[in-house]
Amino acid sequence: MKTKFILFFALVFTGLMSTSCKKDNDTTPEPDPVTVEHFFSCELDGATYYAEGIYAYAVDFDGEINIYGVTGADFEDAIYIEMPSDFTVGTHTFNDEYFAYVVIGETAQSTRLEGGSGSVTINSWDGKKIKGSFEFTAVDFDDPSKKVEVKEGAFNVEIND
Repeated sequence: MKTKFILFFALVFTGLMSTSCKKDNDTTPEPDPVTVEHFFSCELDGATYYAEGIYAYAVDFDGEINIYGVTGADFEDAIYIEMPSDFTVGTHTFNDEYFAYVVIGETAQSTRLEGGSGSVTINSWDGKKIKGSFEFTAVDFDDPSKKVEVKEGAFNVEIND
């Protein structure tokens, strides 16, 4: 698991260049699929969480697909969904194969911890682009009594080679 976090942060910091993203801004418009090709958006504990362009992407980690939305002043915040690379179109309940993480600053939550739940729906997949929706409850690693609610999640991302 630590290896995945290291790979994730290495990819984020080396691959991010010149696209803007927004977080916790209730005036953020909904993604427009005509003008915004790649996006990752949701409501995180009642606040808008939104990433677009190169900050909304997927990576194939040798048998696992991770779908990311990265934000924050220093790109330290991320929500991501992990699933097997042989996933199918349809709805998948979060479990040991399909799950989500929320990393905001130094706080991390996961659906894999007891009390976590949710699902991801893959609406389309053409071998390169993935489009879908999600919602979940994630539990804090340090304090299991703390949870975050993620609602109305949507993504349209491309797998980076």
